[in-house]
Amino acid sequence: MPVGSAELFGQLHRLREHHAKRQFRVILQFVQAQPQHCMLDRVQYQPNPARFEYVPTQKGREFFDVLAVMWTWGDRWMFDGGPTGKGTPLRIADRESGETVVPIVVDSRTRKPIDVDRIRVRRKHRPPAAND
Repeated sequence: MPVGSAELFGQLHRLREHHAKRQFRVILQFVQAQPQHCMLDRVQYQPNPARFEYVPTQKGREFFDVLAVMWTWGDRWMFDGGPTGKGTPLRIADRESGETVVPIVVDSRTRKPIDVDRIRVRRKHRPPAAND
């Protein structure tokens, strides 16, 4: 799913037309009512008739990494294992080459894929309080 410009607006409208009218309305209401929490900005690109595109905010751009990895997981575990065994009809592709992109989660320090058997969740170190 490309991020940005009028392509996202078109995709949202196709989503609305394709069995997702209620979800689209909920997302649109959230975009309009909660702009401070939103991952999309609604930007008018044509005044008459009014037309809008939905452009990712910085929060939305950062969240796309999460969505891309979840997409890959869902494609592998939810669709390939489904009744057709064909996977989802959509794929994430490089905008220039058209090659399929398969996202993975890596450690930003080592650049190694994160392995659940290799990690632990620990408390962050807190700086000492001012009165300590």
